[in-house]
Amino acid sequence: MPTLQNGRCDPKATYVLNLNGNEDCGSRLCAKIIVELQRRAWSDTIVRGLGCLGKAHVLISRGLQTVRVAIGSFRFLVAVIAIAGVLLQVLKSSTPLRPFVTFTIQSNLLVAACFAVAAWRTFRDRPSVAPLLKGAVTVYILITALVYKFILAGKPNDFPPPPQAPVYEVQANYDSSQALRSDEWPVNPQRKPYSLPSKLLHIVVPIMAVADWLLFDARRRYRWRYAVIWIAYPVVYLIFVLSRGVLFPGTKYPYPFLDVARIGYHGVASNGAIYGLAFVLLGLAIVAIDRTLPGKDATVTE
Repeated sequence: MPTLQNGRCDPKATYVLNLNGNEDCGSRLCAKIIVELQRRAWSDTIVRGLGCLGKAHVLISRGLQTVRVAIGSFRFLVAVIAIAGVLLQVLKSSTPLRPFVTFTIQSNLLVAACFAVAAWRTFRDRPSVAPLLKGAVTVYILITALVYKFILAGKPNDFPPPPQAPVYEVQANYDSSQALRSDEWPVNPQRKPYSLPSKLLHIVVPIMAVADWLLFDARRRYRWRYAVIWIAYPVVYLIFVLSRGVLFPGTKYPYPFLDVARIGYHGVASNGAIYGLAFVLLGLAIVAIDRTLPGKDATVTE
């Protein structure tokens, strides 16, 4: 039977409460055992909880990594499509260098460069490109899409005047079933449909660039002054086009609303003022949308 040794309980013995009338020793041992069991139970619970948290952290990390790869892949795809559109347009042109004079090609090259860098930084889990640059590229590609859609598409810029309608002799035995259907009518050159390069440069790339801004960019990154800063490149482009016309007389202007030979400098100046104001308003709209949409805020770095 276990007993007290020198006034202490033997730790190697199995005690029973009230053993040999030694109530104090048994009570203390029971209390210690209960406390130890409780401590171990809490420890096991904590360990299991930490293990679950660790597994959740791993799952969350993998999920975030998957999202990051998806966003980076999307941005890389935008850059690839922009480059493909530029190359197709250059191969289609009789003068390979002439397309690079247009705002369309230059803005798409800017998109390709910006989104390639953004994709690389996304894959590396680094902050995105500066909002001043990202917003500028978004505005410029929107200008490309809107100007082409509402001003240039279907306009007789470089096409010859439409031919006179032919006169047909009415025949008595005319069979209406032999008439051309509406989808078989010859296409008016003034309404030339979108070619593949034009679709990529004026539709696909702008839509993808705007979708990236709306879906993946952090919110409230833009400042109101950006709208005025973003107009710098269109102003520089206008100076470039006019200087090219002066230095190389007889060269073709890239756009009819910048053609000095047709509308004069006063017409170009009027168009420049109107378009410049419209571009500033577009920039202000981009900033307003960025500040209004819900989403994660980001520290602005310029």
